[in-house]
Amino acid sequence: MGKIIIAYYNCMVHIISPHIDDAIFSLGGLIHRLTDRHKEIFITYVFTISEWVNEEAPGAADVKDRSLISLLRAQEEENVSALFRYRFEFLNYREHPIRNADSDQNMVSFLRSDFNKKVASGNVCFFPLGIDHPDHIILGNLGAELFSKGHRIFFYEDLPYAAKRSEENLKLFASLENRKLKPESIPFDIDKKIDAMKLYRSQLSPHWEKIITNYAYDPKSKTFSERFWKPSNESIIRLDN
Repeated sequence: MGKIIIAYYNCMVHIISPHIDDAIFSLGGLIHRLTDRHKEIFITYVFTISEWVNEEAPGAADVKDRSLISLLRAQEEENVSALFRYRFEFLNYREHPIRNADSDQNMVSFLRSDFNKKVASGNVCFFPLGIDHPDHIILGNLGAELFSKGHRIFFYEDLPYAAKRSEENLKLFASLENRKLKPESIPFDIDKKIDAMKLYRSQLSPHWEKIITNYAYDPKSKTFSERFWKPSNESIIRLDN
């Protein structure tokens, strides 16, 4: 694969993920490449109380009791983290739409306080850009706040939502460089990422797998890559594979 990004090998990479699976859907290639080189990855999953399954996913038929979905998804995450060798935590907030929207303001205040502490260490912290889904938008806005205060915040493209060629997405990507962010793409092993994604049996449908795979593919180079957005003043260390 030639050269890859091994960014900040002297510090931890912290990823903020709205739901169980978002980090791997969006950054699974980077996560695998870094942990394969013994880089420390820690993922914070925020909205982990869930009653949702993807009805087109192969594991959807196994769900007989929706009250057990959170436990099922937690087990799926255990399986993925064992495969890719990273640590994680659940914050156990209810996902949209099963929480009371009237409580969102207090919830955001708690998250803001928590994230301020998490980023204070100087570790690189990835947030979602905040596309489409209300939970993603909440975290994208909090990441933007922290970035504006000078913290080392990187942003990943929320998949599968980022793959939509909507007017809103096109405007968002066009605006990022004005926010002092620059794109960085890394090649990755698509088979390794798919192996991990398929462990989310209650979530990944064949349709989503196709969307995520096609979004990563560059027909000119015939390679797969993931794109994220880094602060313009940040350098990236590149090492030979």
